[in-house]
Amino acid sequence: MSALLAPALALGLVLQQLSPGTPPSVPESPAPPPDWTAPAPPPPSPPPPAWPPPPGWPPPPAAWPPPPPPYAAPPATGDTTIATTLPRTGILERGIGLNLLQLGPMEVISSGDSAYGVALGLGVEIDLSSRTALRIPLEINYAGSSNEDGSFVEHSTVFAYVGLTPGITYRFRSERDQRWTAYVGGALKLGGFMFGRQLLGVAPNPPPATMQEFTRAGAAPQLTAGFLFTPFRWLTWRINVDYTYIYVAHTSVHALAETIGPQLSF
Repeated sequence: MSALLAPALALGLVLQQLSPGTPPSVPESPAPPPDWTAPAPPPPSPPPPAWPPPPGWPPPPAAWPPPPPPYAAPPATGDTTIATTLPRTGILERGIGLNLLQLGPMEVISSGDSAYGVALGLGVEIDLSSRTALRIPLEINYAGSSNEDGSFVEHSTVFAYVGLTPGITYRFRSERDQRWTAYVGGALKLGGFMFGRQLLGVAPNPPPATMQEFTRAGAAPQLTAGFLFTPFRWLTWRINVDYTYIYVAHTSVHALAETIGPQLSF
């Protein structure tokens, strides 16, 4: 045994002398390639919502777009224009009317007596808009009579008027070619009036006076209403009712006239 240990000890001494200060070498890990980079850290997760959740949480889902129409209607043919406002009356839509003749019966009632007669008129009508118009007719009214009693005293129930009656009418129009149109309005009688004394309940003039009527010039309010029948755009029939109130000699006089007549419209 000692013979075997001696050579081993000698070999160790030789090796120690050959490299006395060199420590034993340790293998090192290989260096990474120069273009290698470490992966980025993951993004931080969003914080949980506060409790209770704020208004609008969770957000509403995105709205789906509306589906396309299954069928597209073909474009309409012809004249589909709709007028936003009514045109003026007349065949030329100028709103000018000529009243050829308004004719009809008339009744006059007062505190003394009543009278019956006729009313006629003619004039012009001008549209102020599609529904309002200015009328300026010339009117002639006559009612009542004059007679003598057994003592040759004359009694008169005459009522007469001649003058212009300008006024404004409102027509209830809703269509361009409307056949029947109702209207209302107001006017003012401006001219001369004649009243019989018996009509007003005033004592007759004693003889030798023979005139039992007196005249007045002035104005009286009038209300009007009726219908317009338009078979053609150039022709209109006016069915009219007028009521006139007159205060004279401390007495009220009520006059009612119902007339009808043609009107040419341009």
